[in-house]
Amino acid sequence: MPTTGPGKFPYPNSTTVPDVPADLLLLAQRTALMTGAGVGYVADATALAATITNGDAFTGWIVYQVAADAYVRYNGSAFKLYGTKTFASAAAQTTWNASFGGLLEVGSLSFRNDVQITDRWNGSAWKAWDSDWLAYAGSVLSLVLGTGGTQLVRWKYTAGKVLLEARFSFGTGGTYANPAIPLPVAADPSSTPVWAKLGDGTVSTSGTFWPLGLHFVDNTNGARFYLLSNTSPVGFLSVSGSIPIAPASGVFLFGKLEYTPA
Repeated sequence: MPTTGPGKFPYPNSTTVPDVPADLLLLAQRTALMTGAGVGYVADATALAATITNGDAFTGWIVYQVAADAYVRYNGSAFKLYGTKTFASAAAQTTWNASFGGLLEVGSLSFRNDVQITDRWNGSAWKAWDSDWLAYAGSVLSLVLGTGGTQLVRWKYTAGKVLLEARFSFGTGGTYANPAIPLPVAADPSSTPVWAKLGDGTVSTSGTFWPLGLHFVDNTNGARFYLLSNTSPVGFLSVSGSIPIAPASGVFLFGKLEYTPA
C-alpha cells in the first residue's frame, strides 16, 4: 500500500472506497434492523410487512413501529401489540384504533393515563380491566354518620370486574334506614340478577359482630347496593336504626362486594 500522497482507503492497491454490492448492503441494513437488544425499529406498516416478506421476522421478534408509537411482536404469522400501550385518554385510544387497530388481538392491553385505568381489547372494544383503588364520586343514601363519624368508600377494576369496599363509622347523632351505595359504574344486567348476593358485610359494636348481606338492585331499580340484615328467618330485612343495632358512637358498618360491569 502506498505510504505517500492523499489519504487512501485501507484496502490493498486502492485509492477509493469500493462499491458494495446491493445484496450485501441489504444484508447490512437487515442486520442493523435486528440489533438493539433484540428489538427492531420500522417506520410504518409497509416496512413492518416487508420484514415478513423478506424473511427477517421470526416468532417472538419484538419491533417498535414508529408510526403507531407502539411495540409489536411477531406471532409466527402477523405482528400484534406487545406490552401495554399508553393513551392520554379514551379519545386518543379511539383515534389510534382507527389507524392501527389491525395490531390488536383479544387480550391486548392499553392504559388510559387520564383515569389511571388499564383496558383490555375483547375483539371489538376496549373494556376496563385493572386499576389501583379509585376515588368514589357517588353519595351514599339514607345514612347520616353524625358528629365525628367517618366514611371510606373506594373501588377498583380487577380482572374485568368491579370491586367495591365501604366502611362507615358512626359518631354521635347518627341515623340510618335502608342505606344504599350507588354503583360507581353500571352493572351488566345479564350477569347480575336482581337481589343476587355479591358480597359480605359486617356491623360491629363493643366487640360484637353482626352479619350483613350486601345485595344488588339492578339498573332499573336504581343501580345500588343495599346493606341488608341476613338474620331474618323469612328473608332479608332493611338495616334500620334497630336492625340489627342502633347507630351509637363507635359502631361501624363494613362491606365488600364484586360485580360484572356493563
